[in-house]
Amino acid sequence: MSTKRCKIHYRRLRREQGMFPADPLSAAIARALIQRGPDGRAIGENVNHRLAGVPGNEDARRVVNDHHVDDVSVFGDLCLFSPGKMQAILATAAREHQSLEDVMRAFSVAEQAAPQGTEYLHGMAYWLAIGDHVYHIAHSSLPSKALEEYLTWLLRDCAGSIAPDHFVELVSEFDRSQIGGDLGDVKSIEVGGLIPETVRDTPPDEGRDRVVDVEERETIGDRLMRGFSAARRILDDMVGPVEAQKIIDVACPLKSGPP
Repeated sequence: MSTKRCKIHYRRLRREQGMFPADPLSAAIARALIQRGPDGRAIGENVNHRLAGVPGNEDARRVVNDHHVDDVSVFGDLCLFSPGKMQAILATAAREHQSLEDVMRAFSVAEQAAPQGTEYLHGMAYWLAIGDHVYHIAHSSLPSKALEEYLTWLLRDCAGSIAPDHFVELVSEFDRSQIGGDLGDVKSIEVGGLIPETVRDTPPDEGRDRVVDVEERETIGDRLMRGFSAARRILDDMVGPVEAQKIIDVACPLKSGPP
C-alpha cells in the first residue's frame, strides 16, 4: 500500500540582543504586507513587490506568491525560479529518423525553454507563522535559511517595517518557559502525518487487538498539529480542497510501504 507523509518543521524566532523588535513575527509580516509599494499598491496586493533576489545566485528569484492573513496567523508559500532559464528534459519517445538501436541504448537529453509567459519553478515551500512560532513545509531548494533570508528582506528591505539592524533568525530549539517540563536532549521536532486523502472515514476493525502507547503531556506538538490543521483549512479556503490536495501532493514525496 502506498502512503504519503508530510513533514512539518518547527522553528522559533530568536530574539537575543535586540535582533528583532517587540512585535510578534506574524504581526510584523502582516504589517509588511499592507505597506505601500512604489506604485501605491500594498505589497500584499502586487506580487512584483514581493520578488526578491537570492544571495549568491544573481539569476534566481524568490517570491511569496500566495498568502493569507487572519487575526492570529500568516500563511504563505515561497517559490524559487530563475527567469529565462532552460529546463533539462528527457525524451522517452523515439524521434524522427532515429534508429531503433539508438532508441534502445539511451534516452535523449535536451534543454527546453518554458512556454511563453511562464517560468520553470525550481522549488516551492509553505510556512505558517503564529506569533514567534513558524511551521515550515520545506523543499530541498528552500530550507529554513532561505525562509530567514526572504523574511528579512521582506520586513527590512522591502517594507521597512523593521529597523536596518534587525533581521530574522529561526531556531529549532523549543522555548522551555512555554513548554515546561524537562526536555532532556530534545532540541527540535519534525511532525509527519498521513495526507488527509489517505485518512479513512470508517473506524478500525474493533475485533482486532491494538496496542497504543500514549504519553500525556502538553507540548508544542499539540500546537504543531493545530498549526497544520489551520494551514490546511486556509489552503482549502484559498484554492479549494482539490487544488489544496495538489499543493500538498507536490510538497510531500510519495513513498511506498508502511510509514
